Amino acid sequence: MRKENQKLLGKFKSDLQKVSCCLKGSDRNSVSAAYKLFIEYAFEMVCDRWLTLNVDEDIADGAIFIRKKNIVHNYEQYGCDFAFGDALLSYFDLVAASEPFEDIFTMLHEEFLLTGLKGEGLGQFFAAADISYLIAELILTDDSTAKHDFCDDCCGAGSLNLGMMKGRYRENPEAFKTMNIEVTDIDELACKSAFIQIVASMIAHKIPINQVRVFNSNVLTQWGKAGQLMVGLRSPDRSPVSSIKPVNLRAFEKVSALCKTSVKHTREAIAV
Repeated sequence: MRKENQKLLGKFKSDLQKVSCCLKGSDRNSVSAAYKLFIEYAFEMVCDRWLTLNVDEDIADGAIFIRKKNIVHNYEQYGCDFAFGDALLSYFDLVAASEPFEDIFTMLHEEFLLTGLKGEGLGQFFAAADISYLIAELILTDDSTAKHDFCDDCCGAGSLNLGMMKGRYRENPEAFKTMNIEVTDIDELACKSAFIQIVASMIAHKIPINQVRVFNSNVLTQWGKAGQLMVGLRSPDRSPVSSIKPVNLRAFEKVSALCKTSVKHTREAIAV
């Protein structure tokens, strides 16, 4: 990570610490709780932003957005709107300054949720970003179907699919308009993290992907069963340069308006 990006990462982590000050509990537990709540909040805001940028009910352009209605919203009860907004702005700044599809959350998951816990809970251990990128380079052979369709049945925070997407984008950015991404995890927080990372990069770097689907399920016991789709989108049928509505091309310049008073104000701020 570049020196400038290291500074932005430090700012983001500092803003997460401010969120934790709104919560009760030990320093370690409150930072962990703040990070989880931030993921919930960021998921909602990224969903709202993608809808604002891409879905026009008056135009039959193929854009689709589907989301389960019973997704957790614990962040709403803490009254940390200013702190969440500052952290979200810092995260967006980091995404915009980073290479497309840079993996940010995997290392934060390890730092805030998994380090020292030895895989407790769901027994999670996330692949490091460098390892994921190496695996992606091995996957992306000339005749690889992963160049057009990629599935990960235990996605974690999205490290492997992000590594593949980063490599593919370096190789051929135009290919993303026909790419389909499908990821699955048993952990709802991991599913949200993976979705945020993919879609935030799509928005920040103006990269349309044909389809992104996230399943919150156990692939060993629930594979193929109905009702497992957590969130999914299909980009508009437009050329890459015009796949985002023109009036919203500067999405991340408007992020500074996010969450300055309340969740209601935030949603008003990102509406066009």
